[in-house]
Amino acid sequence: MKQRISIFLVAGLWLMIVSGCSGPPKITSFKLANNQQGTAAGTSFTVGDNIFAFASVSDSSEPLKVKFAVTAENVADVAKGTSLLAIIDHVQGDRRTVSNHLFGLNKPGEFRVEATLMDNADKVLDTKSSAFTLNPNPAANSDPGDGVNKALKTLEKLKTRSENENSK
Repeated sequence: MKQRISIFLVAGLWLMIVSGCSGPPKITSFKLANNQQGTAAGTSFTVGDNIFAFASVSDSSEPLKVKFAVTAENVADVAKGTSLLAIIDHVQGDRRTVSNHLFGLNKPGEFRVEATLMDNADKVLDTKSSAFTLNPNPAANSDPGDGVNKALKTLEKLKTRSENENSK
């Protein structure tokens, strides 16, 4: 009799494990990076950078969607909370999803990107977000003539130095 109870307990435990008591689908991690491999993760980028969002989804046996949305937080001439971009990726199973070349914004400021996990009826299952800063691109702000002007000044200095050495 004890052996039968033990068999039933083991079978019940096995059924619980197999049936998946892992919980509802969720976003287990979320990060931003400036390369598609996700190896250059961060929250500070430069205008013109390609920025990718990575969301790892687990405990999903049914098809789901991950919506990536970018909003302005502190950007000149843009109201806080203004939606700037929204992209939806479809996922199924435990895997990392990446929204390909998510965004390349052209204005410096502070932004927020949010990943929202939804079922096919658009019911929200989980949400993760990350704030990031987009810094001005120094090369874009420089005068194209600066390089020429620096070269001319250097040539002038070399000419003056050469004249001084020749007069000695």
